[in-house]
Amino acid sequence: MKQMKSGFQMTKTSRRGDYTYRYGMGNMRFPDSLELPARTMVTSEHTISRMSHVILDPGNHEYRLLSPEETEQINTFPVGWTELEDVSNSQRYFTMGNALVVNLVRDIGKEIDKLVRQESNLTKFNPNSAVENVEH
Repeated sequence: MKQMKSGFQMTKTSRRGDYTYRYGMGNMRFPDSLELPARTMVTSEHTISRMSHVILDPGNHEYRLLSPEETEQINTFPVGWTELEDVSNSQRYFTMGNALVVNLVRDIGKEIDKLVRQESNLTKFNPNSAVENVEH
């Protein structure tokens, strides 16, 4: 698994063979830190791949994938939010891989609301206006 997280660079050739290009990916932390913010979740978290979150379990000191409940916590959903009758763990991981981080969306919404409330001319729409300076 650790090898999958290493960065690499390679030269690839187009399918038609008419040009080459550089392709690569950077290093990923292994194991994923329990102390730092998590990387973006993906729909395939339940499989072993380069993108899977792998942690060192603090209890038994063994590497493991995240649990469905941990993926809910990363996305700031309540624990058990995806645990429904006839919903498999694979479907729970897929759901969290497609989800947005709830608290992040909330915080963005609050900032948008502040900006809207700061606007002085909300009654007339001017399609030619542009935001010149926004102070937070």
